[in-house]
Order: sequence, then C-alpha cells, then structure tokens
Amino acid sequence: MVSCIGNLGKIGLNKIPVAFNQQINSVIFPKDEIIPKYGFYYFQSLEIKKWLNAIASATTISIVNKSKFETTPILLPPLPEQRAIVSKIEQLFSDLDNGIDNFKKAQVQLKLYRQSVLNAACEGKLVPTEAELAHAEGRDYEAADVLLERILEERREKWNCKGKYKEPEVLDSSGLAELPEGWCYTHIETLLSTNRTGIKTGPFGSLLKKHEHIIEGITVLGIENIKTMKFIAGSKIHITKEKSTQLSGYDALPDDVLISRSGTVGEVCVVPEGLGESRISTNLMRVSLAPNGMLPIFFTFLFNGSPYVLDQVTDLCKGSTRQIV
Repeated sequence: MVSCIGNLGKIGLNKIPVAFNQQINSVIFPKDEIIPKYGFYYFQSLEIKKWLNAIASATTISIVNKSKFETTPILLPPLPEQRAIVSKIEQLFSDLDNGIDNFKKAQVQLKLYRQSVLNAACEGKLVPTEAELAHAEGRDYEAADVLLERILEERREKWNCKGKYKEPEVLDSSGLAELPEGWCYTHIETLLSTNRTGIKTGPFGSLLKKHEHIIEGITVLGIENIKTMKFIAGSKIHITKEKSTQLSGYDALPDDVLISRSGTVGEVCVVPEGLGESRISTNLMRVSLAPNGMLPIFFTFLFNGSPYVLDQVTDLCKGSTRQIV
C-alpha cells in the first residue's frame, strides 16, 4: 500500500486483510512475477518518491490519482535476483540496526565515563591535590580555607565604598562528606564578583516582550546556547541597541557562567572571549565570579560532576510541574 495524498510515498506491507481509504493505493503483485517484499523495498526508493512528486496534481495538497499511479515504472529483475536483493537489504538493515544499538550503548557508556571523570575531579581524586604535591616536594601551600579568608578580606575592602557590608553566611559543613586535605566548603555568594551583580536572572515579563524581538541586532542568549558544558554560538533572538541599553544589567561577559534555569535545569557553560555585546534571556541565570577565587570552568565541573551540588539543584527544582530555578 502506498500513500498518494499529502505525504506521498509512505509504504506499508500488510500481513493480514485490511481496509483502506482514498488516501491509499493498494498494489497487488502477482507472486509468480514480483516478490511482495521486493515491491515493498522498491517503492521506498528515492527515485519512486521523486516520480510520485513529479506526477502529483498541483494543488495545496499533493495528490496522485489511480490512473497516474498506474503509470509508475517498475524495474523487474528475475525472481532469483529479487530474492537475493531482498535478502541483502534485510541483512544490511539488520547490520545497521545493530550498529545503531551499539552506538546508543556506547553513548551511554561515554556519558557514564564522563560523569565518573567529573565526579573524581570534584572529589580531588583525578589529579594529585596541591597538599599531596606540597608534602612530596617539602614546601608550603595555600589551603582553600586560607584562600577563602583572603577572598572575604578583599570583599570587605571593596565594599567600604558601597555602604554597610553584610558578611556572607558561614556554611555549616558538619555532616557533609569529608574533603581532601586543603579543600573547604563555602557558599556561592562568597565567590561572587563585587564589581557587578554576582547572580542575575534574565529579564522576564514586561522587561522583554516578544514584539521587541528582531532578526538582527544585539544577541539575546538562551538555553539553546548551552550544551554539555560548551557554549553554542548563534541566536534567533536579537534586540535593538536602545533595548540592550535598557537591559545593560543583563549582559554576558567573557568568563561569566551561564546556567539554564528552566526546562533542562542545570546545564552550564562559560561565556567565551569574542562573543561581543549580548544579553541573557529569562531562561538563563548568569553567575559572575570574583577573580582569583574559583575558575569558571571548575564551577561548571561542579554543576556536572559533584553529587553534592547536583542534589541541591534537584531539591531547588521540586514542587513544580516544570523544572525551574
């Protein structure tokens, strides 16, 4: 059976008696001349699809009526060759299916391996820690708690000109997993930039409306720009220079971390150099880290490999029909 209205050339090979409507043309081959499976595969060829489109009536919906369909050319090899063709096709399709299955299994294994590598990195097991190297080389090193205190001191100094300073909340690490020597726990707030808003959610509601989207202009980044810790260039949404000035607080600069906060929550990437002027959309959260604290790329590793961080993100998403942070 071949569909001859709308989506031309869809093929079916029925194994039981069926009824069909006017959108289908039934082809009954004499079994002593054409093997049904040969006809089934033959009608799936690109040439037949081109033929059906060529003879279709020129209407809003493509139609091939019965009289035109009867003129469809059939290449007729001898019966033994038809059987050989069908057998080879089914062998190659079986090999292809097996290849697809193996590819899917390999993808799963690669994902698990990637997760394992990231997890090891976030637990200090991927490379020798600074403490281990320092002990082996007989030298001192700056532990993370010392680094953290230095970061806090720099925050206090920079805040002097901004009014009353609020000390970041101290994280209670009791009950948390033991860390490698030289590491420590802290809140994200401690690591944020003091030069601009450390965490910023994209504009929503009346701040950026659909009718303000244009084809060319200042880029508006979205969740489509993030894929597996990589920044994907390009955008379908742009705004005018005037609108981008209004949304200047939603800019994305090199080394900012972008986090998807709606739909596929928790996908992260680092904004690369050379992006140019851009703004973030409502589906993104921007994290601006202070220099000399945490590397932006390591921040993305935590969001992909640390069970401790991933569990917190999962908890933040609970209680909603659509995941959102």
